Amino acid sequence: MPTRAASLSHSVVTVAVPPQCTSQTCSCCGHLVKTSLSTCPHLCQCGTVLDTDPNAAISIVELG
Repeated sequence: MPTRAASLSHSVVTVAVPPQCTSQTCSCCGHLVKTSLSTCPHLCQCGTVLDTDPNAAISIVELG
């Protein structure tokens, strides 16, 4: 079942979020840390240290 149809059948709202730079943008301060996708963990100048996938997930939730 496509995501939109599944969300409608369960009364859940979905929001499209552009995925560009979500793993490189610090989920704490918003600073863009230019690294390759293979660089793990995400290290930011503000002191945030997260694995890249959780960092991207938090960024996506904040954008949505």
